[in-house]
Amino acid sequence: MYYEKIKKEIEILIDENKNYEALELISEELKMPYIPQEFENFLKLNKKKITKELELNNKVESKLDVEDIKNILLNPVDVWMQIFVIKSLENMNARNLIPEISNFLSNENVFPENKTFMLLMLSEQNIDFQFNVEKFGKNFKINPIDIKINNFEKIIESIKTITENTIGNDNPSLANVCLEYLTTYVLAIFPKFINDSQINSLIAAGITKANIAYGNNAKLENLQQVIKFDLDLAINFFNELDFLKFGETYD
Repeated sequence: MYYEKIKKEIEILIDENKNYEALELISEELKMPYIPQEFENFLKLNKKKITKELELNNKVESKLDVEDIKNILLNPVDVWMQIFVIKSLENMNARNLIPEISNFLSNENVFPENKTFMLLMLSEQNIDFQFNVEKFGKNFKINPIDIKINNFEKIIESIKTITENTIGNDNPSLANVCLEYLTTYVLAIFPKFINDSQINSLIAAGITKANIAYGNNAKLENLQQVIKFDLDLAINFFNELDFLKFGETYD
């Protein structure tokens, strides 16, 4: 089928980091006089994702001095600049910017998943300092040196494996969107972790959320035919994903 062929071409280009070629193909398809709704949602979703990634890459390639980085840490309003400043700090000695980083981690304008990215970067640099971190209106203390990075890797790998086994073969693009949502969620809720018995319910919520993003009529109940999970828990996860601005409350 034509649309499946184009979707596959776009997915391959994205996987190979050929973002400009993928964006050009997407733009050509969006100019067509008729586009099926699901295919149009796929195109627009990936266009937005690629555009943001290209913007971020361009910013990362630019040079910022220490004062620029301090200013971003003290006024981290733009979400993409939040990511940019963390990437910039990977190549610097973060110990020299502890006061500014403290502001970043306690600032309610910083996305919760980006605060976790910052903490993981600080952990990689073996920063031994107790930070006050604000997430979802609550505060907690954490020292990056105490973070077990392998805990994140284990959970995310389990989510990836189960998601790909559940929908990856039939719909790789949907699986990718789902994984993006769920990875963001795992990062956002830190220092809380989900346990093994909750993973399937979280994945079911993520698959449903991704389907809705594509404009599909999706219900959690229907997934019980392909994956075993707790429906009430999955509904809770679905609604918690709304904290990350991924959609409407499930009903």
